[in-house]
Amino acid sequence: MKNIRTVVYSWSHEAWDLLAKLGEFPEFVPIFFARRIHVTAFRLFRDPGAIGSATYRHWFFNPGTTRARIDIPTFDRARSTFGFHDAVLLDDQDAPQPIVVRFFTDTVRTPVDGQPLIVRRSERWARSSAIVADYTALRDEDLDWDERRELMTELASRIEAEGLLDAGGWAPPAP
Repeated sequence: MKNIRTVVYSWSHEAWDLLAKLGEFPEFVPIFFARRIHVTAFRLFRDPGAIGSATYRHWFFNPGTTRARIDIPTFDRARSTFGFHDAVLLDDQDAPQPIVVRFFTDTVRTPVDGQPLIVRRSERWARSSAIVADYTALRDEDLDWDERRELMTELASRIEAEGLLDAGGWAPPAP
C-alpha cells in the first residue's frame, strides 16, 4: 500500500502498477484508492473494468502505530505550514475508515444498468484483463513520455476493439 500526495492521472505509474499486476487475474476486480484521482484515471479504470475511489484525505498514522512517529502538535504545525488541509492523523491504522466502509457497503453495490457496479465491472475486467496484462511497461515511472503515450493509445485501440471503450479520453493525445 502506498500513501501518495500527488493526483493520480491515467498515465500515472501507480495506476498502472495495480492494473498490470492484476492483469493476470481476471477474477479479481482492481480497486484503486487514492487521495485524489483525475477524471482521466476514472475513465481509464471504467473502460477495462477497474474501479477508482478518491478519499479526499491524506492519512497519516499516530504515534505508537508505526516506526515513524510524530506528535500531534508537530503534525498540526506541519499540516498548517504546508497547507495540507486534507491531512488526517489516524489513531488506529487498523480501524476501517468510514469512506472506505461506505465504498464497500454502498458504492460497489449501487445498481448500474440493473446490476451492482461490482458485477458490471467484473464482467468488463474478465474480458479485458489479458489485454491490460500486455502493458506492464506502463508500470515504469521512468518510461519515456512518447513511449507511454504510444502504449496507452495502442491499449485504447485494443480495448475499443473488444467493445469496451465507453468512457474514453484517458489515452494521452498525440502531439
